[in-house]
Amino acid sequence: MLAGLLVISWIGPAKSHSWYDEDCCDQHDCAPVISMSFNKANNNWTMTTKHGTAVFNMKNKSVSHRFSQDGQVHACMFTDMYSADGLGGASQGKNSVFYIRCVYWPVS
Repeated sequence: MLAGLLVISWIGPAKSHSWYDEDCCDQHDCAPVISMSFNKANNNWTMTTKHGTAVFNMKNKSVSHRFSQDGQVHACMFTDMYSADGLGGASQGKNSVFYIRCVYWPVS
């Protein structure tokens, strides 16, 4: 009986999950895009999520493009944890620079 209780406590409750790919977002930094714009002159997208705003070029091969499962655009962002003025910083403040890791596009 004690062994059974140990197994149950070791298994624990199941973690919730979503359809974001683990290798891209790890369920922490991906969110629906709140606003976005496209600059035709330089082929750049500017995207804003609840995590911040980032700019990326469609030709940037380090940005993974995937299919959205809910018909909305989603972006996975990360920050370099340094302020935009180059002075550094220990936290993600308003001057942090955000980068796009993955974009989930609706299937057209």
